[in-house]
Amino acid sequence: MINEHRTIIAEQKPSLRMRQDFEKARKKLRMPTMIPKPYYLVRMEKKLITDHVDRQHKELSRIARELSYRHDRRGHERCYVRRGKQPLAVKDSQKLHEAGYMIWTVDEPDANAYRQLMERGYPPKGADEWLAILTRWIDPQIIGPEDKPYIPAIRLPSKVDA
Repeated sequence: MINEHRTIIAEQKPSLRMRQDFEKARKKLRMPTMIPKPYYLVRMEKKLITDHVDRQHKELSRIARELSYRHDRRGHERCYVRRGKQPLAVKDSQKLHEAGYMIWTVDEPDANAYRQLMERGYPPKGADEWLAILTRWIDPQIIGPEDKPYIPAIRLPSKVDA
C-alpha cells in the first residue's frame, strides 16, 4: 500500500531564462518556517509532476527555507525512461547498458515496463522506436539538520482511497 502512492517526475531541462528567474526568486524568499506538531499527517496520493514547472517551484522552496526540524522521507521507486527513433546507436546502447538500463529495440517490453510507462503517463513503445528503462529503489531516510528535533510523519491514504 505504501508504494502505491508515488510522485512521478517527467524531466525537462529548464531554460536559461527560467534559471535566472529562479535565482532572483531564491534570493528574495528568505522566510522562517514553522515547526509542526510532534507529528504531522501526510496524505499519500499518486501524482505526476512535470519537471519544467513544478520542480522549479519545489527547488525554489527547498533553497528558500531553512529546515527547522528533521523528518522522514519514505522509501520509493525512482524510474528513468529514455526513448528515441530506431536505430539505437551502438555508443548510446553501450552507455545505457553500463548505466543499468533495460533496453528494448525490436522486441516488446515486459509487463513491468508497461506498468511503469502507464503510471507515468508515457505512451507504449512504438514499432519504430527503442525504449530504455532504469528503476532504482531509494531507501527511506531522515532528512534535515542534525541539531534540529525529529518530527515523524503519520502516512494515511488519500481521501479518495479512504
